[in-house]
Amino acid sequence: METINWLLVYIYSLANLLGKFLLDVLSLIFHFSNYPVKLIDPIGFLMILTIFFVVVIYARRIAKWILIISWIFIAFRIAIVIYQS
Repeated sequence: METINWLLVYIYSLANLLGKFLLDVLSLIFHFSNYPVKLIDPIGFLMILTIFFVVVIYARRIAKWILIISWIFIAFRIAIVIYQS
């Protein structure tokens, strides 16, 4: 139970930091000084979900190419073994 609590606190802290960071960057770009504090956490959680989504998409693509290249190497190895004997 302690591990789950630690993980949730870590995720919340990360979301809070990311939300503050994005709103600070937006305030520099659009020159506004006050932003709603209630937007920090939802924006941070959306950023975490977006980062997770992008990582999952690219991880599937990378894993697919690794699998294809591995099968090609195995096929070459089998062909080498067959032709050597």
